[in-house]
Parts: sequence; C-alpha cells; structure tokens
Amino acid sequence: MKIALKNLVMIPKGIYLAKTTFMGAVSHIHAHWASTTATLAYIVSQLTGIPWSFTAHRWDIDENNILKEKCRKASFVRVISERSREEINKIIQDESLSKKVLVIHMGVDICCSSNGEPLSTRQFTFICPANLNTVKGHRYLLEACRILSDKGLQFKCLMAGDGYLEDELKDVSKKMRLMDFRRLYGKTDT
Repeated sequence: MKIALKNLVMIPKGIYLAKTTFMGAVSHIHAHWASTTATLAYIVSQLTGIPWSFTAHRWDIDENNILKEKCRKASFVRVISERSREEINKIIQDESLSKKVLVIHMGVDICCSSNGEPLSTRQFTFICPANLNTVKGHRYLLEACRILSDKGLQFKCLMAGDGYLEDELKDVSKKMRLMDFRRLYGKTDT
C-alpha cells in the first residue's frame, strides 16, 4: 500500500487526538473529506477502537488518498451524490465495500416546520458556500429561489465563493427578479 508523506505527518496529530478523544468518551468519529481529515480520523480510530466514518465530496475522491483502506475500515462512507458513489466504487472495486457507501445529499428541507405546517410567514436566510462553477449547481439554487419567491416566501440567499460563473449568476438572478440575491466575500454585507 502506497502511503503519502502527508499521511505520515498525520500520525503525531492522530496520537494526540486519540488520547483526547479516548478521555472524552466519544462513541463515534466522523470526518468530512476523504483526504487528510479522514486519514486523521482513521488513525484515531485505529488507536482507540472507536468506530469512524467519513463524508467524501469530490476532489478528495479523485485524490484517492488510501481510499480503499479507509472504506474497508470505516463503519460507513457518506457521499453527497450518485456521481460520487460511482467514482468511489470505481476506485475500490469491491462489492462488499460498495454497500458501505451511502448517498446522503447536502441540504436542508425548508418547506415545512417540524409539525408539517408551511413556513410561509417566516423569513429564511440561507447560505451556499461553494465555488462558483457549474458542478455546484448554483443555477438550480436560483431556480429554487424563484419558486420560493413565486410562492410569496420571504428569504435571503447568500452565496459565498469565487469562480468563473459569478457574472453569469448575477445576470440570471436579475433576470429572475431575485433582488435579494447577495454575494459574500468572506464577511456578511448588509
């Protein structure tokens, strides 16, 4: 198994966190990103016996940082799309490990309150922190905002990130008459 130097650098951190985690009575460890954060969680789990899992997003799958081994040792692997699941399965090529890979999309259901009542009177503010590029699907977010606006719901949509679609997204939001569309550059502008 090829181990990258950056994984070896994680060992001292893993030992420290294993001690801290073990003393804190942690019952499960979950890491976001299949790269170095998952490596750290893997090390802590190996040292403590605490079960662990991780969420893989996109570039971290392509990186393939001992991904098959991480999938083998993790309780489960969360991915954020069917495409991500396909990419992981292509790398691990193991049907028993593929069963551990679960698609759990990112996002929040905002159409109803916990008792199922419509939330038409509350104003929502939500943020989409992501690079402004095609794969992130900002256009679909704007289409959803248009639907919310057409239904009379009050909201603010904040987008945080840089990318080549910035001007296009601003134009689309103007055409859709989404006047409360805002863009963040590291701090909230009001």
